[in-house]
Formats: sequence, structure tokens, C-alpha cells
Amino acid sequence: MNLQPTDRYRPLVRSRDPQTRRAAQRQLDRLQRYQDATAPSSGGRWLHVPLLDLFIGAGNRLYPRASGQIDSGHEPIHGSRSGRCVVISQDKGLW
Repeated sequence: MNLQPTDRYRPLVRSRDPQTRRAAQRQLDRLQRYQDATAPSSGGRWLHVPLLDLFIGAGNRLYPRASGQIDSGHEPIHGSRSGRCVVISQDKGLW
């Protein structure tokens, strides 16, 4: 049996407890937003943002991969020895 993440929360939106209902509905809303943002047809939620420019502007170096993805760092949040702690997929708007 392959349960989906939403299967856990759907029954809880009918709970007698109002807090349980609210929490379950919030989780279902979050899961739906995630599903919408990562759907192949719509692209990621950052598709409209020039991610490479954003990362360069924050002081990060970009390391292209053969796959088309880009490795980068987390500057100015924190540095790393390799400078490759983020993977950017600019064509999908994901990082």
C-alpha cells in the first residue's frame, strides 16, 4: 500500500477538534502549494527569478555541471569550503 502525504491529513479535516481541523487543513494547503510549485508543466516557484544573477550578486561563485544544473554556495548566509552546497536548476526555477 503506497500512501500519499495527503492521505494522513484528509481524514483529520473532519475531526471534532477545531485545532486538529485547522492544522490538517494547513498541511493540506502546504502540500498543494508544493505540488503546484514543482509540477513539471508550471515550473518551480522561482522560475521568474534570475537565480544565477541572484546568487552571483550575493557573492557566490557558480560551478556548471554537465547536466545543466549549477552548483553554488550560500553566501552571505554562510560559507563553505567547497562553495558547492546549493544546486540550482535555472530552467526549472528550483534551487
